[in-house]
Amino acid sequence: TKDLDEIDRFFPDFSACFRELPDANSFVSIGEAGGERFVVPPELPGRPNLLARFWRDFSFGKFLDNWSFFDFKRDALSVLLGNFAKRLIPHTMTSNVPMLRIAWGCTEKCAYCTIRIAIGPLKSKPLSAVVSEYERLLREGHRAVRVVADNPGAYGLDIGSSLVELMAALAKHDKGRRVIWSIHDIHPRWVIENQATLRQHILDGHIHELDCSIQSGSDRILKLMNRPYAIKEITEALRSLKEVNPRLRLVSDVIVGFPTETEDDFQMTIDALSRIGFDAVQVYPFTDRLNSIASRMQGKVDRPTVEARLKRLFLRRPAGVKYLRFDRGDVF
Repeated sequence: TKDLDEIDRFFPDFSACFRELPDANSFVSIGEAGGERFVVPPELPGRPNLLARFWRDFSFGKFLDNWSFFDFKRDALSVLLGNFAKRLIPHTMTSNVPMLRIAWGCTEKCAYCTIRIAIGPLKSKPLSAVVSEYERLLREGHRAVRVVADNPGAYGLDIGSSLVELMAALAKHDKGRRVIWSIHDIHPRWVIENQATLRQHILDGHIHELDCSIQSGSDRILKLMNRPYAIKEITEALRSLKEVNPRLRLVSDVIVGFPTETEDDFQMTIDALSRIGFDAVQVYPFTDRLNSIASRMQGKVDRPTVEARLKRLFLRRPAGVKYLRFDRGDVF
């Protein structure tokens, strides 16, 4: 549906309503290159769209120089072969993998984010309900599942359970079937804390993909972001998990231009991406979100500086990173 009132009824806990957003039904264009489709948000008054500007200013050849040819071929096969691609290329999570929602809301207080304001505190599904949905997906023939939540690592804190207990329960109900999981948007603190369990499920073939957003490679910036981990800790944890299975797919997000970010901070992010060797990285220019902690911070990085840093990433992908994607071009 495109009816905003109807959409709002699906999200009764949200404090912000879609119908109240001036650009909720704005036209979005689609860019395409190298087998990948990009959603390009509209350029709103006073909110320049960096991604649209990249699309306009850079040549197709330069764009492909930044692309992994292997991943391009793999994605092209996925588009051509659909479901069969899951068997032909088992290390790829194709676009029609079903989602297994395990919780809503978040326990973190990241300075740039307003999920806790918009969605509210953590609300985990009962363990039995998640297992029941998982069994239904298996009966329907699915052998790949994307485990999603706003903060999956915090699953169960509100109901006396945990992500560790949940993964054990899901593995128990496979009953000899080979099923792979993608854990979406797991906070680094939970990767560090649950390394042993994650390693076990990587070894047994379950965890195929970990989406873990490091956000910055600078400990100083991470502290300002209210991200309670050191970049050395998450780097060592992710590299250790990758050693268990070199085919483990690691995905991450980073923010460019967080308040007070210096050239040294930015270079630390590039270095961290290279050391970890992510398969895909989503790059976001810092956005000053209403009522976020960061929106009240001093030392905002000016738009030309953010653009210059994004351009450097765009034209020279960090060593070891296969995919580099840019999202949401609006800054401030």
